[in-house]
Amino acid sequence: MATKPQSFLQLVDDMPEIRKAEWEEQYEELRLRFKTERNKLRQLLAESEKADRLKGQLQEVQARLRHLEDLRASPEYARLSQLETKTRTVDSANLMSSEIEAIIAQQAASLRTLPMDADESTEYLDYVASYESAAILLDQAAAVVRSARQAWIATGTAKYWTEEAARLGAWMNEQGGVSAASADQTSHDRKLEAELTAELKQLENAEARRSAQEGVIDEVMRSIRAKRAELFTRRRGYTKSLNATQGTRTKLEVFEQGSVAGLGDELRTLLRTPDSFEGAFAQDGIPLLVSDKVPQDSRFAQDVSGFKGKLIQLVEAGIESEIASAVKIDGRFYSRLATSDSFDLVTDIMLWFPDDLIRVMYQANGQADFVAVDRGSPGQKTAALLAVILQMGDEPLLLDQPEDDLENKLIRYLAVETLKKIKQNRQLIVSTHNANVVVTSGAENILVLEHDAALPAIEASGTLQHPDVKDSVREILEGGEDAIRTRFMRLVGVPS
Repeated sequence: MATKPQSFLQLVDDMPEIRKAEWEEQYEELRLRFKTERNKLRQLLAESEKADRLKGQLQEVQARLRHLEDLRASPEYARLSQLETKTRTVDSANLMSSEIEAIIAQQAASLRTLPMDADESTEYLDYVASYESAAILLDQAAAVVRSARQAWIATGTAKYWTEEAARLGAWMNEQGGVSAASADQTSHDRKLEAELTAELKQLENAEARRSAQEGVIDEVMRSIRAKRAELFTRRRGYTKSLNATQGTRTKLEVFEQGSVAGLGDELRTLLRTPDSFEGAFAQDGIPLLVSDKVPQDSRFAQDVSGFKGKLIQLVEAGIESEIASAVKIDGRFYSRLATSDSFDLVTDIMLWFPDDLIRVMYQANGQADFVAVDRGSPGQKTAALLAVILQMGDEPLLLDQPEDDLENKLIRYLAVETLKKIKQNRQLIVSTHNANVVVTSGAENILVLEHDAALPAIEASGTLQHPDVKDSVREILEGGEDAIRTRFMRLVGVPS
């Protein structure tokens, strides 16, 4: 405690008045509830993001469909449809006539291959002569079809239709693509529109539910802050009761969320960067944004809240954040942050609070002002902390050589004076080799122990008025009566 006075806060928390175990149980319940509500928000945010994505897709589909309606209402689209219909009809007719012409030619050739010499009779010869006549007629029919098709092609009408359709198609392409006007694309878009609309209906009110969930989270966070402030209030109230002790030469002060001396290590854990990036967590790095404030200021908790907001921005915006512009940090640090789950990091930051700062102060001998124990020597720190500890609680207290590591002038001024006050309310058992602790504090029962072969034995016991006890105190603690007289003569002198 003397080397790290902040650890004294744990001793304060052990006092029944603080009810720390009860507080921790309630506080942890709030933290768990906060994490649960934040996880619900994560799901709602995912739904909102999906809803936004679906809305964007639906808007694109509906825009295409509206554009299609506009195109279909145009005279260019009507003319293109007419030309495409004509072209398809003529091309189909041309294909069929070509096929029929080929069939006719094939049938004419087949007629000419039929046997003609089976009989020499006039009747049969007249019959087989009809094969050739029919074949000639078929050749003529094929020639008529071929001639008509060639004449049609020669007019250039079909070519004109094709060129005009190509021109109109190019215009359509400029307006959004020929495919946008196709029946297949329209059917696909209509189906997609229905599907997107149905999905959005399932996600409807996602924004409202997200907003409501954020309200729940804010309420839980208010409860957490109130619970955190409750602990501070208990600590401050207890330390004030110690300060109110009549004649006390020590004083305790508690400052809300003021323990930021080891902030760099806390931030390492908080941001999940246990190694490297020394500059980021050095005293002149990220911690500087809050450690340059005054922890003893009553508004310091507000400074911490603002700092947490900057940490959240650092996690979400990275190199574009305010911290990035204020502190020079290795660029790899931001890459490391980017690989972490930013949502969980933000949750951890929201739940993070620096511990309260405790400051132990004492009055140096003959001084009216209180001095922070941090500024004292190791002996002064120990004496001041011991004086405070002695006043804490009313249960029996066992002390083993409390004078160890104390400056001798402080033994009486702080420790002994405190022992004299508190012995009225609690039982004290002290093992000591210091005369001030025994004599000046007014010990009410003194046990003089002698080391025997096996176990220590009581050589004398009782009050200081008991002759055996008094002789033992003189010899053991003061070096004998002659030594006492000699010191008195040299240090005080002969009474006038």
